[in-house]
Parts: sequence; structure tokens; C-alpha cells
Amino acid sequence: MHELFPILGGVVIGGLVLLIRNIPLRIVAFLLGCVLIGVAASWLSGELEESFNFISFDMLEVFLGGVVAVVAITLFMRTSYGRNLFNRGNHRGL
Repeated sequence: MHELFPILGGVVIGGLVLLIRNIPLRIVAFLLGCVLIGVAASWLSGELEESFNFISFDMLEVFLGGVVAVVAITLFMRTSYGRNLFNRGNHRGL
């Protein structure tokens, strides 16, 4: 159950960084979010009491969850349903 938080945190971070238009800022925000969520996951699960090495594993889980989310959302938005989802009326979408 402790491994679910970093993965879901990565999915949330991956979805949120897609709202940032500036690509270098998006990368920095993604990496910073991975570090913060990874440290928080290690702290919440109590792994920091054993060793600081667990931070790297939790950050990796956050990173992989975020990459999967970014790829999935990007591929979805390239489909006709994804393009039409936010382009109804005068709304320009994200």
C-alpha cells in the first residue's frame, strides 16, 4: 500500500505539468515534483527511519508514474475524441 502513493503522486504531477506551456519550465517542475513527492512518500511510509536510500526508489516510482501519465495523456489528446473534448464552442481547451 505504501507504493501506491508515489505512483499516484507521479500521475498527478504528470497531469499537472502538461498545463505548463514552457517546455524547460515543464521539465524543471516535473523533476522538482518527483523529488518532493518521492521524499514525502519515503517520510510517510517510515522508510526514512531505516535508510535514506529508499528516497531514490520512491523518486523513481514517482518519475515512472509521471512519465506514463504524460505519455498516456499526450496520446489521448492526439485522438479525435481527445481533440474534440476541449474544442467545443469558443473554448480553446488547455
